[in-house]
Amino acid sequence: MIIFMKKHSWFSDFQLFAIGVKLFALGYSLIFGINSLLAIV
Repeated sequence: MIIFMKKHSWFSDFQLFAIGVKLFALGYSLIFGINSLLAIV
């Protein structure tokens, strides 16, 4: 039972980490896109 709880907690932590990475990548690509547009202009 303890192993199951640890596994579940690890899985939820991994999901939060994946969501954080997606948000970070989205924000980074947005900032990079704006910078590249400003560089072109």
